[in-house]
Amino acid sequence: MLSRNLFLLVLIAAFLSTCRAALGGEISIEGAPADSGYNVGSVATIRATVKGIAGDVSRYAVFAEIQYAGTTSTTSVQMDRVAEPRQGEAQYEVGWPIPAEAPTGLYTVAVRVQDRTAHRSVAGKALRGFAAYKKLIQISRLTLDKTFYNLGEPIQCQVTLENLTDAELKNLRVEFSNANYPWISLYSGEASANPDLALKVLRDHLTLAARGTATIPMMSAGIATPLQGKQKEVMGIGSPERHEKTPPPEVDTYTVAVWNAERTILYDMQFTTPAMVRPRNAISPNLTAGITRTPITRISTSLNIAAFTRQDRSLPLSRWITRARSTVRESGPESWAR
Repeated sequence: MLSRNLFLLVLIAAFLSTCRAALGGEISIEGAPADSGYNVGSVATIRATVKGIAGDVSRYAVFAEIQYAGTTSTTSVQMDRVAEPRQGEAQYEVGWPIPAEAPTGLYTVAVRVQDRTAHRSVAGKALRGFAAYKKLIQISRLTLDKTFYNLGEPIQCQVTLENLTDAELKNLRVEFSNANYPWISLYSGEASANPDLALKVLRDHLTLAARGTATIPMMSAGIATPLQGKQKEVMGIGSPERHEKTPPPEVDTYTVAVWNAERTILYDMQFTTPAMVRPRNAISPNLTAGITRTPITRISTSLNIAAFTRQDRSLPLSRWITRARSTVRESGPESWAR
């Protein structure tokens, strides 16, 4: 009798274990929003990986549940499977259009897995939330006049701004700077402006019409000067100050920021494309330094930037490197013996 009862208990335990696996009792969820913040009116992307799936993955439906923190109303959206499932694992993603009138602040996110056959939820997990903000102004285009600058040459910049609201925005201040960050003071100790920031006001008291755009035409915004070393003094991080009589070429970026007239509200800030600053008649860095010289590395161990045309110098760095590589390839085997 005892052995019979023990046998029945083993059967029941095995049956319950099978049911638990079939119903996804061991299912786990990982994931998060693709970004930490989104502008209202844009699409918030949420990704999740569901592990421990038993049987056919199509048996399960996965939902993202989004809620404005502190409220009880929840938006539930079904997520799409975005890749072929692996053994017991599937990836999901959904884009939730944030309503243009949605309140700004923190939104919580949870993912729920539902068994379509059993008609019940088998797993759920709260993920990292995201913040919704309302961006009023956007720097939609930012262009430098060149990619390569000699020391002391003027840097020219063109900026296009876009008003994302239905109201007119007045008294805007547009700045160009070497290192203009909201958490860095423009001033050094006293009331005088920090010279290392080389701040230039491109436009003051600018007005943007509702849903309108404005372009600040190409104009002088700064002077090409070595920034590496000075960045550490201003920002507290970066390369140590240089003391070379002739500084080597360096790649720098600049920033454009849009503020209100009192400079208490930062509407937008964008970085320029990288620009190379070098002494006049400088030779480009030797990209093959430290490499054993072979017929290939003898082709052109250092390219003279001055040898490129004016049109070449205005190319983005990535395209210029491609052009340089093409020039090396076209130099032919006859130059390998040099």
